[in-house]
Amino acid sequence: MANARWADWDLGKGPIYSWDAIHAALLMDIRDRLTQLKTIFECPNAQDIPRQLRAINRNTRRRRKVTRGHQ
Repeated sequence: MANARWADWDLGKGPIYSWDAIHAALLMDIRDRLTQLKTIFECPNAQDIPRQLRAINRNTRRRRKVTRGHQ
């Protein structure tokens, strides 16, 4: 079944796979991708990204113009 993930899933030609095999292969691929994302997001550098983006936003925010009173 593990090799079925890399199979040609065009059901109109070539080897015919069952829909159950296709669903299982799709779920295995999704699981692999989620595992990769979990590994990335557990990294302290990745967890620090929101704080860094807020600091960049705060430091690059346009300053309000100082307006003088009308005379």
